[in-house]
Amino acid sequence: MSKQKTLPENLEKIITDLEKKSREVGLDFFTTIFELVDYKKLHEVAAYGGLPKRYPHWRWGMEYDKLMKNYEYGLATIYEMVINNDPCYAYLLESNHLSTQKTVIAHVYGHSDFFKNNIWFSKTNRKMLDQSANNASIIREIIQTVSYSEVEDFIDTCLSLENLIDPGELFSYSFAKEKNRDEKKEIPPVPSKSYLETFLKDKKIQTNVEIQKVEKQIFNEERDILKFLSSHAEINIWQSKILDIIRSEAYYFLPQRQTKILNEGWATYWHSKMMTEICPLDISEIIDYCCQYSSIVENKGGHINPYRLGLELFKNIHKKWDEKSHNGTEKIFEVRKIHNDLSFLDNFLDEDFCHETKMFLYDYDPQKREHILTDRKFKDIKPQILSALTNCGWPIIKVIDNNFHSKGELLLKHSYDGTLLHQGKSFETLKRLYKIWKKPVHIETVVGDQKKILSFNGEELSVKK
Repeated sequence: MSKQKTLPENLEKIITDLEKKSREVGLDFFTTIFELVDYKKLHEVAAYGGLPKRYPHWRWGMEYDKLMKNYEYGLATIYEMVINNDPCYAYLLESNHLSTQKTVIAHVYGHSDFFKNNIWFSKTNRKMLDQSANNASIIREIIQTVSYSEVEDFIDTCLSLENLIDPGELFSYSFAKEKNRDEKKEIPPVPSKSYLETFLKDKKIQTNVEIQKVEKQIFNEERDILKFLSSHAEINIWQSKILDIIRSEAYYFLPQRQTKILNEGWATYWHSKMMTEICPLDISEIIDYCCQYSSIVENKGGHINPYRLGLELFKNIHKKWDEKSHNGTEKIFEVRKIHNDLSFLDNFLDEDFCHETKMFLYDYDPQKREHILTDRKFKDIKPQILSALTNCGWPIIKVIDNNFHSKGELLLKHSYDGTLLHQGKSFETLKRLYKIWKKPVHIETVVGDQKKILSFNGEELSVKK
């Protein structure tokens, strides 16, 4: 059964009814705890990435300010937040109309089912609310031991590198069970206040700022650069702990980035089915529902709307498999289980679907200040979409040598696939890597049509053959 904090009686009844109906149609979700909050609280949770207790950092305040301005100026509305956790937590905006609450609750059950059953989430930490609170406590104690400015500066550096991870690591082991890799690092911990004991357990930080001693090792190329830095860089023990925290949270959020279209499409598919077929809205609620639905699936500015694309693909799959073998429902549940966005679109986005849904390519015209249709050809459309989804749109970077030039310098390699690195961003990344590695950092890539090496030695940036 879903459990809720004190909610209006009519809302509790809606939750109970929708939970029952959702399970009857085959959805299998975590116990779901709903909380009714005002728009400030909802945007605060959203600014923290859905995790109510995060470590202190200016990024959360900046994100909160952006979300609040979008809401106050009518540019964007957040109807709910749902968290990949067991139990699953969902925050409902108290100003929503009752018809909207029904839609949102059905949407939440779709997300919770997706979190529980999609294979890309199978190794994520299902107790991330507790873990994020634990992480926040650890970093606050590090701040007390070191200094706020020094810790904040190091977190800035780590966050700017948080996409340098390996999606394959999602299946290598569970981050929920991750332990300290090097027990030799342990020294007497900082005394903690009694109320933190439950959170900190064996994850105590160290009182000193000694440098972890590392040996030069021969290794195969490493795509998980954050793990490599934590293991091989000569950094303070507290810095290694923060790097591990940033890395573990990056892996927690990675499946959400990999399945945005699939996840939102699945939740939208089921909330629309619930509201129109399974437990239809009252006549008096239809107009409000239609207005909300149209705003959710509307395409804007030449960009892909994940809600609309995911929804239309699921409807298309259901229809095709029903026509073939009358097992459309079984097929969409299979798709929900095994795919991410890249494989979802690669397998089911075909030319007929593109023409039916009017999928075209657009470029932004700065003179006209609008997006202009530039291509209608399927052979151009699909590769561009898939390219944007590969590795979440991030370039694939690997460490290939930690003793480059036999001087302990770091050499990275860009897996060139026809898309050039942004040179300015590349240099900024090298600068941040240097702050951790503390020796020259290089990256092998393609500039123009030639192989080049971009370098930063702590003072100068350079491009060489």
